[in-house]
Amino acid sequence: MNDSSNSCGVIASTEKREVVDTSWDVSELIFFDDEAGQKIYQDHPIHQDFIKNCSHLWEKVVVYDAIDV
Repeated sequence: MNDSSNSCGVIASTEKREVVDTSWDVSELIFFDDEAGQKIYQDHPIHQDFIKNCSHLWEKVVVYDAIDV
């Protein structure tokens, strides 16, 4: 798959502030070289199998698609 970097994380133990969203458990950041790489990732059989076989493990998925400015 064509991604330039990938990182997983959990909530940091920083001070509690109103602007910090702590409603999640695990994050995954994937930075793609281009939209074509993102499309390859979305359609890849491994990704599709993961969704099919593991989606019972989560209540909600939130995706933020962004580009550099």
